[in-house]
Amino acid sequence: MNTLGFLLLAAAMTQAPATDKWDSATALYTFLHEGETVQINIEHGHVSGYVTRKENGTQVDQKFESAVLEGDRLTWSTRPMHGTYFSFDGQISHDPNASKDKRGFYKIRGTVTTHKHGNASEKQLTMQSLPESLQAQ
Repeated sequence: MNTLGFLLLAAAMTQAPATDKWDSATALYTFLHEGETVQINIEHGHVSGYVTRKENGTQVDQKFESAVLEGDRLTWSTRPMHGTYFSFDGQISHDPNASKDKRGFYKIRGTVTTHKHGNASEKQLTMQSLPESLQAQ
């Protein structure tokens, strides 16, 4: 292998995949109603997380059954619980003029579908990251 080929190969190996740019977007996000949240974890482009919501006065967590991040597009679906699950399809972005200690540094805009006992309803939604000071709570 010539020197130029070796240098190009070395440079390609040290570049992070494009999806790694969103690893820092791991955060707790607002969801449909006050007090409901979505925890989204992104590590090397792999996504996991869960929705926290109230059901009959009890807090429940619904883990993601599937989640995919392709570029800026994020899709996920939760596991069904008591006949209800959620699916989401949207775009992730961040506000370069904001700081991580403010709500909405990261925003995920898209469509959430609530599947409940065989019925589905869609809603446009902007999930906003919560300030870092609230992340550990």
